[in-house]
Amino acid sequence: MNILLGILLGILKVLLLVLVLLLIIVLLLLAVPFRYRIRGRTKDGQFEVSASLSWLMHAVTAVFEIEKNGETLQKQLDVRIFGISLREMHRKKQQKKKERSKRRKKQKLDELKRQDPKQYEQMKKAALERRKQREAVAAEEAAAEKSAASVPREAEQTVAEEENLCSRVRKKLTETSGKFIKKLRAGFEKLFATFIDILLKAVQVPQYVSGKAAQLSGDAGRKITAFLRWAEFLTGEEFLTALSEAKRLLLRLLLHIRPREVKADFLFGLEDPALTGELLGIGCALGARYGDRVRLAADFEEKKLEGEAEIAGRIILGVLLCAFCAAIMNRNVRSVIHTFRNSVKEEE
Repeated sequence: MNILLGILLGILKVLLLVLVLLLIIVLLLLAVPFRYRIRGRTKDGQFEVSASLSWLMHAVTAVFEIEKNGETLQKQLDVRIFGISLREMHRKKQQKKKERSKRRKKQKLDELKRQDPKQYEQMKKAALERRKQREAVAAEEAAAEKSAASVPREAEQTVAEEENLCSRVRKKLTETSGKFIKKLRAGFEKLFATFIDILLKAVQVPQYVSGKAAQLSGDAGRKITAFLRWAEFLTGEEFLTALSEAKRLLLRLLLHIRPREVKADFLFGLEDPALTGELLGIGCALGARYGDRVRLAADFEEKKLEGEAEIAGRIILGVLLCAFCAAIMNRNVRSVIHTFRNSVKEEE
């Protein structure tokens, strides 16, 4: 009995430890900020962009990079946990796997060479012959392609081929003539049946039109009623109050995730000098709050875009969760959601 109680107590301790660890991880996820940093550089039609997201003093970091060099576009994603790159680990694992397969193949060949030298020599000769055959086939295909590209193709037909073609055409015509007559007869019969059907439906047109008009009038009345109900709902005080509350929460979230560090140095030019001047004025007005960290210059003579930029900020999941809960717990928002669900159910 004491042994059983000890085992149960040990299991409870392990479960308690797991729950405490999960609680600590959840609290860290909610309280410790996620820091993001985005860098970009462009020049002469080439660009490179790097975006990183780190957490817990760079204990976990994810980096995504895009680089365009000429006509090639390269993308790569890397995740580092305590400085250990998962992409590098995967690359080393694949490399070790290839080296292991090469070693196994070499060991098998060495063992075969020791046990049966004749078979080893035969296999070696067969491999060399297969290699020579592949090279010969590749050379023949290359020569054929070269000759086909250099010599134009000319279609030539002999008298026998022409006679054979004429005989096949006559045979095909005799075979299809009977089928054509049958299809023509079936087409006339189908056309006559369609004409009779149209006459029968024409007799029923007045009754159909009256029924359709009644149906359309009923549908129009329901649609007008639904439109008036939705218009009253969207212009009501309850909906407007909920909308203002949602705007306030959205502004709060945007202020929270906004970049706290901004650096930019760009030289740009457009085809229209007037538009270039307008954009320069707007950019200077927007970048005035960052001071010397944002520098813009314009080229009024040619179209170009050169420079680099960097932004950084943080995101705290606890703040986002609190904002979401505040929006859900708001009385006006809940009332709007309830009214919207009831309206959708009534329409269905």
